[in-house]
Amino acid sequence: MAGQLKEQFETIGKAAAWATAVLYAIGYFAVQLHFLRYDHHGFAEMVRAQYVAAGIWFFAPLVLGGFFVTALVNWFAATWSVKPKLDLMLKFLLLLVLVLLILGVILIAAFRPNHPWILRQDVAVRFLILSVIGAFVAAPFLLLYSHWASQGEESGDKRTLWQLSRQYFRLSTVLWFLMYVAAFESLLYPYVPQALGGGSLRSVQLAVEPDFKSSAIALGVQFSSEQGYLTGPLSLLTETKDEYVVVIGSPTLPVTISKRRVTLRELPRTQAVGGP
Repeated sequence: MAGQLKEQFETIGKAAAWATAVLYAIGYFAVQLHFLRYDHHGFAEMVRAQYVAAGIWFFAPLVLGGFFVTALVNWFAATWSVKPKLDLMLKFLLLLVLVLLILGVILIAAFRPNHPWILRQDVAVRFLILSVIGAFVAAPFLLLYSHWASQGEESGDKRTLWQLSRQYFRLSTVLWFLMYVAAFESLLYPYVPQALGGGSLRSVQLAVEPDFKSSAIALGVQFSSEQGYLTGPLSLLTETKDEYVVVIGSPTLPVTISKRRVTLRELPRTQAVGGP
C-alpha cells in the first residue's frame, strides 16, 4: 500500500513538473511577444512567476474550448457510429473544418482588437471570445483522434483518404493556433491585470531623487511641475528586482529606471497612458 502511494505521488510530481515547465515555456514566449509590442526586450529575465501565470491564461481558453469540442465530437460519435458510412463521415468532417476556418476568419475580421464593441468589454468577455477561438483550434486537432479517425485507419480501402484528411486537420490546427496566438496577444493578455500575471499597463507616478531629475527629463519623462520631483502619469510595463520599465510617448518608447533613484506611486487605471 505504501509503495503504491509513493508511486502515485511520484507520478503526480512528475506530471506537475512537466505541466509547470510547459506553462513556463508558453508563458515566457507570450510575455516576450507582449514586450515586443513596446519595443522592450526582456529575454534575460528568465525567472519570473509571471511566466507561469501567463501560460495559464494562454491555455485556459484552449482547454475550455477543447472541452466543448470534445463533448460535441463524443456526441456525434455515439450517435453516428455506423462503420459503412465512413466516407460520408469523412466528407462531413472535412466540411466542418472548412466551415470553422471560414467562420474564424469572419470572426477575427469582425471582432478585431480595436473594434468599438471589443474595446468596451472586460476581461471576462474577452476570455469567452478567446475560448470560442480556442474551440476552433481544438476542433481539427481533436478530430484527428476521434472515433471516426480510428475507424478510418482500420478500413484499408479508405486508408489513403483518411491519411490525407489527417494532413488537412494538422494544417488546420496549425493555422488556427497561429490565429489564436495573435488573438491572445491583442485581445486578452494586454487587458489582464499584472497582479494576475497579465500584461495590463499599471498607471503610476514616480517621485525621483533631485539629482536624477535632469536625467529623467533627458529620457523623455515629463514632470507634473517644473519645480517638483513628481512625474506626470506613466504606464508601467514591468518591473524587475532592480528596475522599473515604463512606456512613454506616442509611439510608445520603453524607459528603464533604477528603483534606487525613484519611489513609485500607484494611480487609478483610468490615468494610464501609452497603452491599451
